[in-house]
Amino acid sequence: MVLAHSRKQGYAVAAVLTLGALVLRSLLDPLLGGLLPFYLFYFAVLAAAAYGGYGPGVFTVATGFLLGLFFFVTPRYSLTLEDAHYRLTATRFLVVASFMVFVAGRLHAGLVRYRRRLADARSAEAACRQEQRSAAEAHHREVDRAKRFLATIAQELRTPMVPVVDPLVVLERTGGDAAAASALLRAHRARSLRFVERLERLMDLGGTARMRAALDRRPIDLRRIVDQAVARSRAAHGTPDVRLDVPLDPLLVHADALRLRRMMEDALDHLLATAPAGQRLRARLYRTHDEAVVVFLPEGMQGTEVPGTDGPLPDALMLARRIAERHGGSFRAQDGLVVLRLPSLPAPDPVMAPALPSRKAVADERTGPVRVLLCSDDAAFAEPLCTLLNAQGHAAYLVQDARDARTLAATDRSDVVLIDLCTRAAEGQHLARSIRAAAQGEGPVLIAITDGRTDGRESTIGGSVGFSGRVPKPEALA
Repeated sequence: MVLAHSRKQGYAVAAVLTLGALVLRSLLDPLLGGLLPFYLFYFAVLAAAAYGGYGPGVFTVATGFLLGLFFFVTPRYSLTLEDAHYRLTATRFLVVASFMVFVAGRLHAGLVRYRRRLADARSAEAACRQEQRSAAEAHHREVDRAKRFLATIAQELRTPMVPVVDPLVVLERTGGDAAAASALLRAHRARSLRFVERLERLMDLGGTARMRAALDRRPIDLRRIVDQAVARSRAAHGTPDVRLDVPLDPLLVHADALRLRRMMEDALDHLLATAPAGQRLRARLYRTHDEAVVVFLPEGMQGTEVPGTDGPLPDALMLARRIAERHGGSFRAQDGLVVLRLPSLPAPDPVMAPALPSRKAVADERTGPVRVLLCSDDAAFAEPLCTLLNAQGHAAYLVQDARDARTLAATDRSDVVLIDLCTRAAEGQHLARSIRAAAQGEGPVLIAITDGRTDGRESTIGGSVGFSGRVPKPEALA
């Protein structure tokens, strides 16, 4: 578009110069008469070729020759050359004007190339300056990020060092009290382990921030990860401050189990540290059409969404956001509410439970006591229940670990397995499926011990999980 406009402008200037030369020669005609008919057209040709190039120059030569021949060569107002002098003058004009067009056209082409190169050089210089500014801004951002990271390390190292050093000072002042010294040593050991764990997480934070730490991703049940994080939080804080609200069916994600568990532990630690005294938390899991959602919120809060857009997070939760983003999800926290979203995997086909023997069939076929396996980590409830079952003539065994329960159920061929779902629901349901799948149609009767809620969730426990029934956990055993 620019070149076309430039050509039109060049021809317009050539036409104006030619008309100007014609008008000026007409004004001088009373003085010059038939002399120098093409003289002023030389200047028009030179100016037109220098301004517009070869095309406007040739146009000026042709129009100037015809106009000079028609208006100023005898006989006038005719395009014939009868006089030899005028033929020589016309020939000289065509030759000299053509040479002037060639020279001025070359000059014009050189000027055009120079202008283009100058424009390209200026554009390249501007792009280089912009690139340098962008690189400088990126460098400043990296420096600021490194400074924040170093500040995070300093804070993370300083926080656990105070409780690690203080017990040593108190230990020196115990005055030989063995019980107090033992308690302080146990506390010191626990805090030292937490300090080492925090150092490991800081190392992992550095690798994750640089996107160099590889993720060991595999299909995992998110309920199990949340259950482990909550169990660790309960052990660390000494009180059952977190209540689980998980679905009965598996909630599968493709993730790094270790980093995912650490992320949830950091979120729980942050919430418990910032929550008011006595505030209980609730961990809720649910599935949308393509996401697995984990929500940590105070007991009684109904919202499950963090309002607004992603904003700055505390240093303790920055690693959690990076881990979630590397898994293709999101991590948001605000006002005591933490929401984690991860891409979910399709739910597996439910393990259909085979036909279960009835309680009457178990009693009729056996001549000895009924073997009862109780899996629960609630010692205050489980131990009296085992004592009560044994007093009634049954052979009751108590295990607190799902792995031990799975092994004992397979080797001892228990008749009835009671599984406590009140504290570790995900692990208990996984245990039920494992026992049912390994039994191959002749397994024990599986009974779920629930917390007795009537919100409709517990009524879904059935054949898809492997339980043949459920009983509510009593408040106390008479």
